[in-house]
Amino acid sequence: MGCKTCMEDRISGLPDELLCHILSFLYTKEAAKTSILSHRWKNVLASVSSFDFCVQSPNMVSDRCAGFVDRVLALGGSSYIHRLRLECANIEDYFSRIDAWICTAISRKVVELDLCLLSYSCQSSFELPRSLFMCDTLEVLRLRVKSNLITKPPTSNCFPSLKFMHVTLYRPFYDPTLYRTFYDSTRNLFSCCPVLEDLIIDGFVHHKPAFLFNVFAPKLKRLEINLYVILDRKSNHPNGWNLEDKFWKNAESLSKAKIALRVPPTGYPGDIYLWQLLHYADQLSKLLAGINKVTYLSFSAPISENIQWCWKHAEGYLVAHKWRPPESVPVCLLSSIKTICIHGFYGRPYEMEVAKYLLKHGEVLTKVTIFYTNDLGVAEEMRLRQELSKFPRGSKTCQVELLELKS
Repeated sequence: MGCKTCMEDRISGLPDELLCHILSFLYTKEAAKTSILSHRWKNVLASVSSFDFCVQSPNMVSDRCAGFVDRVLALGGSSYIHRLRLECANIEDYFSRIDAWICTAISRKVVELDLCLLSYSCQSSFELPRSLFMCDTLEVLRLRVKSNLITKPPTSNCFPSLKFMHVTLYRPFYDPTLYRTFYDSTRNLFSCCPVLEDLIIDGFVHHKPAFLFNVFAPKLKRLEINLYVILDRKSNHPNGWNLEDKFWKNAESLSKAKIALRVPPTGYPGDIYLWQLLHYADQLSKLLAGINKVTYLSFSAPISENIQWCWKHAEGYLVAHKWRPPESVPVCLLSSIKTICIHGFYGRPYEMEVAKYLLKHGEVLTKVTIFYTNDLGVAEEMRLRQELSKFPRGSKTCQVELLELKS
C-alpha cells in the first residue's frame, strides 16, 4: 500500500486581511521577504497598515535601510497607515528623509506613531514637522529623544485626537545652550492636549538648567512620571528642576498617578547633595499638593521624608523610602485610604514607626501589605510579625499581610 505525503500550505489559504494582520507583528524588513513567495504575497505587503523600521547601522547599510523605508512607504500609495514605528540613530544624516517619512504617515491618516530619534552629535537639531501636532487622526504618540530634538507645537488646535503620550528623555548632552533649547521646546509638547487620557514621562532630566513642566490636559486620567534627576556637582544652588503651579491646572479627571524620582549615584560631597535634594523636596510638595482627586497613588523619591501628605480622596497609597509624620493626621488617612502597600521594608525603627502610625490612624483601612527584603532571615521575620501584630489599629477590619519581596 503506497503512502503519499501531502504538504498543505494552510497559510496561503488565509484571507488577505488576516495575512496583513500577521505581517504587522513583524519588522517590516522581515515582512517584505514574504513578497518573493508569489505575486499574491507582494500585494498583501502593499496592503499592510503597520510598519516597523530601524535605521541605525553603519553608514553604507543605513543608506540601504533608508532607501528601503522610502520604497515601502511609496508602495502603499495613499492607503491608510495604522501604526508607524521608526527607530533612527545618527539622525543628522537623514533629517529631510525623517521629516518626509513622518509627513507621509500623517498624510495617510496614521493612528499610532512611535519615534525613536537619536543622535550622537550635539552640533545640530531636528525639528518635528508642524503637521504632526495638527494631525486629527493621531491617537497614540511615543517619543524617545535626546537633547537635539526641537518641538514647536501651535498654541491652538494641537493634538485634537491624541489620547496616549509617552515621552522618554534620554541622558542629555551637556551643552547648556542645546539643553536649554531642547527643554524649552519639550515642555510645550504637553501644553495643549485637550483629549489626552494617559501621559508617561520618563528618562533623565538635568538639574541645571531648569526643566519646567507645563501640561494642559483636562481629560487626563492616568499620569506616570519616572525620572532620574542629574545633579550638578559644581553648584550648590537649587535653581534647577521646577514644577509650576499650572502643571496641575485643569487636571480634574486625574484618578491614578505613579511618580518615581531618582538620583543616580553621584559621589558628590554630602552638603551639596543634601542642599539640592532639599530643593527637590520643596518642588515635590508643590506637585503632590495638586493631586487631590486621585484614587490611586504610587510615590517614590529619595527625599520623601520632607513631604507633607495632604490628599483628601486617595483610596490606594504606596510608601517608599523614609517618611516623617505630619503635624496633624491627613484627612485621607482618617476617611478614605483603604489599602496601603509598603515596599522594601527592613524593619528599621523609623519604618516601624511609619507602620504603627498608619495602622493607628487608618480608620477605614481594609488591608496593609508590607513587602520585606529577602535577606532578613527567619528570626527577623518572626520579630517583625510579632511587633506588627501588637500595634493598635484604627480599623477593626484591617488585615496586615507581611510578604517577601521577590526580585
